[in-house]
Amino acid sequence: MPGGGGAAECSDASLTTAATEATSTGGFGMLMTGEPVPAGSAFDSYQSSNCQDGWALVGANVTPPGGQLTGAVFLFEAEGQFWVPKTVSEACSSGVPDALKAAACQFVK
Repeated sequence: MPGGGGAAECSDASLTTAATEATSTGGFGMLMTGEPVPAGSAFDSYQSSNCQDGWALVGANVTPPGGQLTGAVFLFEAEGQFWVPKTVSEACSSGVPDALKAAACQFVK
């Protein structure tokens, strides 16, 4: 689209980029242990995604600092052409499509 803009793409490439950035920042996403993904974690691999109504749920493997490889889920909301990561509390709140909310919040303690 000339001039930029547009909607966020629900593609493996765009969601891998978003999840990689959210992993290193920390505070976004949930480890399978029920803890938030800590800052400085390493993104290891993209596993899957599900997009619905301007939201995307991404499954990935990450390694927390000093930890072992583990699964994690991330929730993103489309804002224009960008995927914006949401915190665990945002992921488990209203406004998120039910199917994505259930998957994003299943590991919350």
